[in-house]
Amino acid sequence: MKLSDLRESVRSLAVDAARLLFETAAGKRPSAQAADPWRVHACAASLDAFHFLREEQSKAEGRRAQRLGMLADFVAGALEDLRAADALSRREADEAARGVTDPEQGGQVPLRTALARLPAIAERGRRAALDAAVREALGHTASLSAAALEAAADAAAALGFASYIECRAVVGGFDPRAVAAEGAQFLAATDAMYADVLDWWLRRTTGERAFPRGAEHHDLLHALHAAPLGGVFPAGRDLWKTLAGPFAATGLDPLADERIRTDFDERPAKVPGAAAFAVDPPDEVHLLWRPQGGLDDAPALLRALGEALHAAYADPPRPFEDHGCGDASSLAASGYLLESLVVDRGWLRRRFGVKDGDTVRVLALGVLARARLDAVSLQNELDLRSEGPGAAVLQRCAERTSAALGARWPQERCLRDVEPRFAPAVRLRGRALAVSAFEVLRERCDEDWWANPRAGAFLRGLFAPGRFEPPERVAEAIGAGAPSLARVASAMEPALGA
Repeated sequence: MKLSDLRESVRSLAVDAARLLFETAAGKRPSAQAADPWRVHACAASLDAFHFLREEQSKAEGRRAQRLGMLADFVAGALEDLRAADALSRREADEAARGVTDPEQGGQVPLRTALARLPAIAERGRRAALDAAVREALGHTASLSAAALEAAADAAAALGFASYIECRAVVGGFDPRAVAAEGAQFLAATDAMYADVLDWWLRRTTGERAFPRGAEHHDLLHALHAAPLGGVFPAGRDLWKTLAGPFAATGLDPLADERIRTDFDERPAKVPGAAAFAVDPPDEVHLLWRPQGGLDDAPALLRALGEALHAAYADPPRPFEDHGCGDASSLAASGYLLESLVVDRGWLRRRFGVKDGDTVRVLALGVLARARLDAVSLQNELDLRSEGPGAAVLQRCAERTSAALGARWPQERCLRDVEPRFAPAVRLRGRALAVSAFEVLRERCDEDWWANPRAGAFLRGLFAPGRFEPPERVAEAIGAGAPSLARVASAMEPALGA
């Protein structure tokens, strides 16, 4: 096996797989074709390729060893994706075809449509009915979600590891168990501030009190949709113009000289929300957006824009693996760095005329809820992958999530929402780095860094390594403190007490 040939095969698979994910999310291609790239580029998803790369890594040093490790990580993930593709494709096809009765508008709607509509339903009885129908639909695909977990475990065993968790700890660049332990401390540190603001806002928007006093999963979704504050941000494409335009003041082109391609068109099968897809970075990055009309449209679009800018402004001369392989925590960090604008009172006042503290508190509540969901989801995933998705484990996961989020959480979601390769840990590491980077950015470019031309140079430096450097080394390179979730917790306090 030649390293140059294998490297090109990995690159081709990375580009084709990312393009498939984008086109599927954009509603341009059915998900039934999900395994195609992995079968076309079978060499890049093979046991032989993994062991060859690990052997080459053992003989290398420094940056070469690191890049070989990144390639091996990609191959391990590709093998997992290939083995889980059948279960996941069948699940996606079932969910796409399964109708859910919509009590708000009547008739049957696709499950994905029901999930998107659920937070906006004002009448609690109708919202509860749709939530129950969604849970029933998810229950029908639980066996396929369990099969995907089993396939991932089988892939890890085939690679020579005792467990999936051990596999990811060795080849993934970080130990998810260590991140979960830090996440548990983060939950404890933010319990009081989260509960205080959540209970106030739940009562105002739903009339319910936080779990265990009565709030359900759908109540939390509705509260975070924040209908009473729906006029804070412009709607539709006007929001994009308002968010992206001012970045010119930093010296950054929000479309990175057309390397970022926007997809804001409406399609029935398009995934709701915003996401960045680095198809062939830094030259081809897609920014997908389907607004939902709630208060999360702005932070979601800012997160996606941050990730897209990071991918598009990475140094072009760098090897492919720096752009398309390895730990994506630094990519996530750039998304969260931009998301932090929604809890920046100066930015909100200047851009949107927001002056009241309640709006800032509710926006901060949404940010904290997503971070807490990642922290508890990581704990759940460790249990599900180590013990299997039995009834007792799923009940434990649901109880843990209910306590962390302040709303009764359905077991069906705990299993359905497990993501490959401990994605919640990647996001938590990204949040920690984002806070460290924000502290330096504010110190060097003032509190209104988003209007400072010097900020562009700092951000370019942050984006330049692509995905090559782990968060700890990125923080060291920019002169920031060590990333930690404790700093994330501290950074949330001012906005939640606004």
